[in-house]
Amino acid sequence: MFTSSSKKNKDLVVIRQLESSALQLLIDFVYSGKISITEQNVQDLLAASNLLQLQEVKNACCDFLQAQICPTNVIGIIAIADLHDCTKLLTRSELYFKQHFSDVVEGEEFLSLSRGQIVKLIASDEITAPSEEKICESVIRWVKHDLDSRKKVLPQLMEHVRLPLTSKDYILKNVVNEPLLINCSECKDYVFEALQFHLLKLEELIDIPHNIRAKPIQPDGYFSSWWTRYQWRNIR
Repeated sequence: MFTSSSKKNKDLVVIRQLESSALQLLIDFVYSGKISITEQNVQDLLAASNLLQLQEVKNACCDFLQAQICPTNVIGIIAIADLHDCTKLLTRSELYFKQHFSDVVEGEEFLSLSRGQIVKLIASDEITAPSEEKICESVIRWVKHDLDSRKKVLPQLMEHVRLPLTSKDYILKNVVNEPLLINCSECKDYVFEALQFHLLKLEELIDIPHNIRAKPIQPDGYFSSWWTRYQWRNIR
C-alpha cells in the first residue's frame, strides 16, 4: 500500500473497511503476540484480519465463532464465514445447520435465508429432520414470509421435498389444502405424484417408473431421515 500504489505519496491514508478499535487490537497483537477476542469484537476483528492477511488472528476468530454456534445464530455465522472466505468455519456451520435442522428452522434467522442458501439446504441429503413433513412445512413458511418475491422459487424447492415420504393423511389434510401448492402447476404435479405413490400396492413397487420420487425405506437410528433422503437420490 505504501510503496507501490497511488497512496505511497500521501501523508494521510483513509482505510474505510476497518474499524479503528479492531485495527488498534491488531497493531497491539503484532507487537505483543496477544489479542482478546470477545462476542463484541469478533466480527470486526475477523473482517480486519482477513483484509490485512493476519491469518493467525483470522483462525482464532473462526475458532471463537465455531465454539459459539447454536440454533439461533448458526445462519448468521454461515453468512459471516462465507463473506470472509472462512472455509472450515463455513463447512462446520453448514453441517451444524443440517444436523439441527428442526431447531434452526423455528428461529427468525431461517426466514432471512437467500434463495440460493435455502435451495442448497433443502436439496442436501445430509439434513437430519424428524420427518419430511417438517421439511415441507419449513419451505412453505420461508416462502410465505415474503410471498411476492419468493413464490416463484417454490417449484424449485418442492422438487427437493420428498412428498412421497410423508404420510398419506398428511398429504390429504395439509398438502392438498395448501393453496400455494395446488395453485402452482409444477407443485401440483409433485402432489399428484406423491398420492400415486401411496396408491400403489406393495407388490407393485418393483414396477414403479424410474422417475418416481421416493421409496419409503426407514431404518432405525439417528440417521434414518438422512438415509431415506440418500435412498431417494439413488432411486431417481
